[in-house]
Parts: sequence; C-alpha cells; structure tokens
Amino acid sequence: MGKQEASDERHKIHGRWRRSPVKPRPNEGEVFLVPLGDGRSVAGQVLAKFRRVNYFLATFDVVLEGDAVFPSLQQLTTAPVSLLCLSLDAKLRNGDWPVIGRSPVSVIDSLPAFKVAVNEPWNFQIEDYSGTRTRPASPEDERLYPFRTVVAPIRLERAAQALEGLREWDREWDELLPDPETSWIRAFGE
Repeated sequence: MGKQEASDERHKIHGRWRRSPVKPRPNEGEVFLVPLGDGRSVAGQVLAKFRRVNYFLATFDVVLEGDAVFPSLQQLTTAPVSLLCLSLDAKLRNGDWPVIGRSPVSVIDSLPAFKVAVNEPWNFQIEDYSGTRTRPASPEDERLYPFRTVVAPIRLERAAQALEGLREWDREWDELLPDPETSWIRAFGE
C-alpha cells in the first residue's frame, strides 16, 4: 500500500470520508496572545465581528514574558491599544494565537469609521465599524477616513513584532495604528 492509499485509509470511517473537526469561530471579548517569536507575547482581543467572517482585532501595549503570571484579563484589555485592524480568524482558529479567556470589550470607542462608495464611484458616505450607521461624507471626511480593508492576521503579528523592535517597521503597517481622528465615536458624535 502506497503512502497516499495509507493516508486515504486513515481518513475513512466505515467507507465514508471523515470531516476535519470544525473549529469554533472567535467570539467578541475573547482575549488571546500573539507570540512575538522570542518567548514573549502581546495580548489581543476580539473587539467586534463584521459580517460573517471578519473580526476587529486589537493588541494592547502589554508585553508578557513566556512563563510570567498573567495580569488579570481586565488589566490586559484596558491597557492602551497598540494595533487595531479588521482581519480574519485564521491564527485564532488554528491555535497560533491561543485564547486565554474572555473579558468585556472596553475599547469599543477605538473602532474606526470608514469611507464607502455608494451607487457611484465618487459618492462617499461614512460608515461606522459595524456597517449599520452611515452619513454623507464631507470633502474633509473623504480625505480623512480610510476605505475599509481586511488584512491578513500575519500582518498584525509582524507589526506587533516590529513595535517590540524584533523587525524593522514597514510603512504598510501604519494603517494598523489606532487613529482617534477616524474613530466611529468622532464620526457620529457619540
């Protein structure tokens, strides 16, 4: 029996193909660790879900040593936000970023608003992070607010490493730095 046949046999149960176990999707409030590659990690949190498969993720300005006792989840998630992005859940679902608990989201005000084109290429509106509130964009808004983009989780991880001096900062990561000027609170006067 060849290698492929042996592999195929292991994946069959009673003549049927066995499905890989489905890993649960992340939940809002889950706190996770982003390994920096040198034995340290930064804490992160799932702040909100956008549509079905995208998540607003934040990392906090707290570096944890490999075997150190963690501060409370509340202490981790109330530290200043160091990085913020709309991303996918691959690193969380694969276990690369271990989930260490769940805590109420206290930095929801940090989430951004975005510029979106409506009906015509140059007809812009400002939309909150959840996509549920919109308003017309002024010419100033059109210059200030970014388009909504989804970034790969590895970009968040690499930017976290760069913030800790483990790699050179790449200018493409500038968009991951939180900007109070583009927060949804500021955009909608909350």
